[in-house]
Amino acid sequence: MQKQRVSALMLNRKNAEILLIKRFKEGRNYWVFPGGGVEPEELLEQAIVREVFEETSLRIDNYQEIFSVVNRGRKEHFYLVNVQFFEPKLSLHSPERQTQSSSNRYELTWVKLNDLSKLDLVPVEAKEIVNSLASQARI
Repeated sequence: MQKQRVSALMLNRKNAEILLIKRFKEGRNYWVFPGGGVEPEELLEQAIVREVFEETSLRIDNYQEIFSVVNRGRKEHFYLVNVQFFEPKLSLHSPERQTQSSSNRYELTWVKLNDLSKLDLVPVEAKEIVNSLASQARI
């Protein structure tokens, strides 16, 4: 069975911002959407709730899958999550917090939708879809 991932498009519509994670890993700086791998026997919906909590400390119950892409041999499901502004932080027991070091860092950052095209955001296929949806005011 193909491995799967889930990612959250966490939008604050009022401020026209999306929550992203700036990654510093092995000398490379890039941006990703909050999310991660689906565990064995876990439903996609359970995975998105768990991943959002681990990476932002926010419990969500209102989300909708809006597209998927195949990235590096894995199907990645993207969920729209509308939120009010909040100060995100890694959950105390998240794998990301446990593996942080000077060469492996996670910075949760609100980014203006208009600035997405300027970022090294991966996966590129998802970046293009999100840019398109944002320009059409569909997200």
